[in-house]
Amino acid sequence: MHPLHLVILCAFFLQLFEWLGYGAIASKVWNWYDNIFRKAEAKKINKLKREVIDVQTELGRTSAQDQFARWAKLRRRLDKLKADYETQAKQEASTKTYFELKISWGLRSFIWGAQFLLISIYRSTPMFYPPHDWLGPISPLLALPFAPMGSVSILCWFYACKSTFRRLLTSIA
Repeated sequence: MHPLHLVILCAFFLQLFEWLGYGAIASKVWNWYDNIFRKAEAKKINKLKREVIDVQTELGRTSAQDQFARWAKLRRRLDKLKADYETQAKQEASTKTYFELKISWGLRSFIWGAQFLLISIYRSTPMFYPPHDWLGPISPLLALPFAPMGSVSILCWFYACKSTFRRLLTSIA
């Protein structure tokens, strides 16, 4: 594949991920991961939540003055269930945050690493040669830093592709 096409693909995905948001992508990946691999933990938290709601309902129906022993027992059970639920929910939130952080930064590293790698490998390869009449006096600037004179360098081509895709995606939204 010609480097010109690789740059277009890399710039498109870079801008697409920035437009969608790395956090939103990481959140979607977490939802898929959670639904596939962590069903047991989700069921456990939902069970605790249902138990808390059931005990709260039962506690609301129990009179503290007429049935004090039963009310106190339910109250202690509710406090214990709430503490367990909060602990599980905090642990789940912490796991989710850590997972999303790893996915988000991993995605950023991959995309920016690919861009850096493409620029490093093809730094002296001309992307294309535009006709001299089109660009006039700025033609030599497009070859900077390492491409042959009269051509468009990979840095300029990356910038042009990213700007174009950014404007296209912004106009869609």
